[in-house]
Amino acid sequence: MLISKNVHGQAAQHRLTRRIHQLLQFHATNERMPLATTRDHYERGLFLFMTTLRERHRDGLLAEEHVLALRQFPGLLEETREQVARTRDDLFIQWLTRVERFVKDNGFRPGCAQENDLYQWTVRARRRLDAGQLDEITARRLQAVLDAPDRRRYRAMARLNTPAAIAI
Repeated sequence: MLISKNVHGQAAQHRLTRRIHQLLQFHATNERMPLATTRDHYERGLFLFMTTLRERHRDGLLAEEHVLALRQFPGLLEETREQVARTRDDLFIQWLTRVERFVKDNGFRPGCAQENDLYQWTVRARRRLDAGQLDEITARRLQAVLDAPDRRRYRAMARLNTPAAIAI
């Protein structure tokens, strides 16, 4: 059975209205907007939804009824450069903490096979470090991670039966 564009559009509008209602309920219950740095998946989903709302508003794709409902929260639809920078910095610190935990638990840096997401982040973070885009404390934390041996070195040492490889 084919669904007409109008019915599909109505369903999408209904989902959007329902999600906006969830965002408003979250704000009423917690007296704050959802955070990017939370571990709660529901709250994180609402934060990402806020990002989508801002993009849709910026592109002129939000219905007037939705814009009016969201205007009761000052700054929700306006995304300042400071907010974007703070969010990116928060996410950078979150990833750095994950990689630090990995190094502490395993004794080596993430490799590209099993921990590809951590490895890819480490590669991008090294570029930021090399470009001097990090504050001193964050740079030191990242450098400590980058100074940890990588798994390939451990494998090579294990083939040579070196003492450092016995600890693995």
